This record gives sequence, C-alpha cells and structure tokens, in this order.
Amino acid sequence: MLDSILYGDTPTIDAWAVGRYGAIAGLANGYQDSFIRWLLYFSPYLRIGEFILGCLVAQLYIQMRDRAVAPPEQMIGRLLLVAGTASVPMLVFFAYAQDYRSPLLLSLSTNYVMAPSAAVILFAVARYENGISRFLRSRLVVALGEASYSIYLTHFLILLLIVGYLGQSLPATVPNVVFLALRFTFVLSLICAISLGLHAIVEVPSRRWLRGLWGVAGANRAGAAGMVAALPVAAVLLCLAVAGLMDSGPDQVTAGIRLISATYGGNCGGKRGNATHALLSECSGKDRCDYSVEVARLGDPAGGCAKDFAVDYLCMPGNLPRQAGAPGEAGFGSHVVLACTPDMSQVAAAATLPALSAATASPSPASAGIKVLSATYGGNCGARTGNATADAHAACSGKTSCSYSVDVSRLGDPAGGCQKDFTATYQCVGKPGVLTLEAPPEAGFGTILDLSCR
Repeated sequence: MLDSILYGDTPTIDAWAVGRYGAIAGLANGYQDSFIRWLLYFSPYLRIGEFILGCLVAQLYIQMRDRAVAPPEQMIGRLLLVAGTASVPMLVFFAYAQDYRSPLLLSLSTNYVMAPSAAVILFAVARYENGISRFLRSRLVVALGEASYSIYLTHFLILLLIVGYLGQSLPATVPNVVFLALRFTFVLSLICAISLGLHAIVEVPSRRWLRGLWGVAGANRAGAAGMVAALPVAAVLLCLAVAGLMDSGPDQVTAGIRLISATYGGNCGGKRGNATHALLSECSGKDRCDYSVEVARLGDPAGGCAKDFAVDYLCMPGNLPRQAGAPGEAGFGSHVVLACTPDMSQVAAAATLPALSAATASPSPASAGIKVLSATYGGNCGARTGNATADAHAACSGKTSCSYSVDVSRLGDPAGGCQKDFTATYQCVGKPGVLTLEAPPEAGFGTILDLSCR
C-alpha cells in the first residue's frame, strides 16, 4: 500500500523534487522525465514487491513440482489460467478508463497492479498441462526467453530506427492497414533475430567467462548470500527514501509562494528551470517577492539573443497557479514581482507582464472539478511555459470532464516553423495527485485532450 500512499501525495513529492533537483524533476516539465515517475515506476524501492512475489511463486512451484497433478487440480489450474488472463484487460480498463477509473488501481498502475495476474498465469502454465504451456515449451519460445535481456536492450533502438522513415500518421485505408501489419511483423521478426544473435555471440560467452573467473559453486553461494542480504538492505533504503521525501525541502512551503520553475532565456532555447534555484532562496514562502533579473548572476544561456524571464509558481495553501515574467531583454535589471496576497495579485500581473499576451494571466481557482495548473503549446519548440494556461482554464476549470481542442488559430503560433506539442497539467479539486496529458506534434490542428475528474 506504500505505492498508493506515495501516489496520493504526488503534489508534496513533486514540490520536494523541484526544490531538491530543480525544475527538470517536476511534473510541470513533463511526466515522462519527472522524479515522481522515477520513484513509482523505475526505482527498485517500489518494484521490489513484484520481485518478491515472483520468488514466492517460483518457490511454490518447486515445492509442488514432484507431486502428481490429479484431475481436480488440473481443472483448478485451467480455471486459474483463464482467471489470470481475463483479469489483465479488466485491470487495464479500471485503471485507465476515464469514466470507470478506480483510484486504487490507478495509484498502482505504474508498478504492482499487474503482478498478481502475472504470478497466477506463470504458475498455471508452469504447473499444469495446457495448450499455452505446450506453446511456451517450444524451442523457439524458450530460445527467445533466454534472449529476453538482449530483446530488452535492443528493441527500442530498432523501433526508433524503423519508425523514423515514416514520419507521420497514415490514413485508415485497407492498403495502409495491411502495410502497417506487415511492417509490424517484420519489425518483431527483426528484433527477435538480432536479439538471438547477440545472445549467442555476446551474452552467453560473456556469462561463461565471468562464471569461470569465480567458479559456479562460489557464484551460487554468493548469489544466495546476496539474496538474503538484499531484503534488509532494501527495507533500510526504502525507509530512508520515504524519510527523505517527507523532509522539508527549500520550497516545501504550506503558505505563500511555492516556486515551480523559473527560466531565463526560454524564448532563445534556454534550458527550462535554469533559474529555479536562484529564486528559491529569495522568494519561497513569502507572500510577495520582487526579484531583479541580472545576467551577471544568472549567466548567459543564449548569447546574442534578447532573453525573456518566466516564472511558474503556486500560492499556498490553495495551490493557486500563477505566472510572472519579463520580456527580452530581461537580464539587465528587470523586476519580476511574485505575489500571493489578494491586494497584490493584480499589481503583480500588471508589473511583471507588460509586453506579454493577456492569455498568460493567472487564472482564478476552480472550486470543484478540474483545476488547470499549467498548459503549454509548443514547449518542445522553446515556447514560454504556461502560454495556454488561461485558455485551458477558461475551457475546462470547474468541470468534471472536458474535451479540450488544441487549435493554433485560437492559441496563436508561439514558434513558427516548428511542429509544436501540447502539455496540460491539472488537479481534481478535493482529490490527491496531479494529472498530466500530452499531445505530440503537431498538436495545434484540432487535437483533443480529454481532462476528467469523474
């Protein structure tokens, strides 16, 4: 249940990550590379439960493999296989379907949600005789299973190389469907062939050589000792990680300004969040902050270009999203005012955004349903973060569901000549967690994003 608890505390963890590692670790910079994705999906601390479950299933099989399978048990095994297989699409549906989503399954969707189904399926095909188990015992499938690590290492690179030459979506015609099906089959075959070759030429000889350095007996003893030591070590590391997450970071504030990101020269291709740490010590936790943008202090991220300055922040405790900024050239003493006091909010907007579009003004908070935190059109092309926040807020905030159309004719073109993506980050009022939706380039020609709090 630790996975679910941490998922529910996403805003706190995200704020801690931004304060500790910078804006690049925050959800506002995109879910794919965020710290919360690493913690819930990649980190061993939350994936060890699946590993332990696999060990337990393997041990159960070993304990039972010498026992004859009676007809009643064989029938039970078939039912287990059917139940485990049928549970997979059901779990996917209730974890991701907008109108029927289960908060618990969604909170486990990045790690443990499929583990019980996989455990049941693996035990059923290993212990009981059926058509699937006979297929999995075939020589080709066994060989591919032994080469699975090579498949894991090479498949993404091959997919990138193959899909690169197409470049765009094809119309849904019969010839195109046939072509894509044949291409998919060819790509899978190519991945399997290359992986089998790498397994035979590189992996097996390397493994044989490494085992020869130590001896199989020594390796087995070391492996067993490592398994025994891994559990307490993992428990200690997990406790330390959770304790660290609960620690107050520099922007872990409950009242006043909570900084999300500050960028100098984003319009010139400057790295997003490159000025975040510079503002943290001066503005975090205050009700009002007057920050002077000085290139001598920040450095020059894009020489020869008139650089702007953009800030995204929250006003706590209401998690009210706000933005402030200065047009280029901002680095020669421009003042950016961040304000959370009611009497200063309009002054801040007027003082910091004199040359920016009114569409970037801070939206008013939603009291129920969807609350849009940030929306950006063309962030991949260097466009200013949050340039579509007001538009998305006006269309969706306060609703329980919203089909938002990304339309360049309404939003304007923030980066001519570049295929622009679209990212929207929002919360559901009264519910934990931050949700992010992304549309790939070119998003501006009627792409629909479905925001939902049902």
